Amino acid sequence: IGLSLSREAERSDEIFARLLSSYFAVAIFFVPIFLYFLAAIFHGLMRLVYKVTPLPLSRVTFFWALFLCMPFQILVSIIRVSFTSEHLSIFLNSTILLYFIWLWSIFDSEIFGLKKIFPIFMLKLGAIAICFVTVLAL
Repeated sequence: IGLSLSREAERSDEIFARLLSSYFAVAIFFVPIFLYFLAAIFHGLMRLVYKVTPLPLSRVTFFWALFLCMPFQILVSIIRVSFTSEHLSIFLNSTILLYFIWLWSIFDSEIFGLKKIFPIFMLKLGAIAICFVTVLAL
């Protein structure tokens, strides 16, 4: 969405088509592999802490949480391109991330029969925060 809304006048149609097709190829082939890998990592974390067993259920909860957050992410992309405020973009993206983790925690709590949602939420939030800090430190 950002590519199509912020299209600059000096870009030719050929360059725009190449960029769009490369983004499409990444979205179709590499993003699902990365998301499955991410769901498996968090399933391993949940298995260590809460002794949950079926990996397919963890993938289902992960993808349902992503699916329910996607309309809000599209709206945030449109707002980010329209207003170009860095602080607003950071706030909205952080809010969507927290909403995603909360939904994912609720789904995991329900599907695995765990009683408390907040510890699951804090476990996932802490793991994601550690990943962000590690990436920023590199």
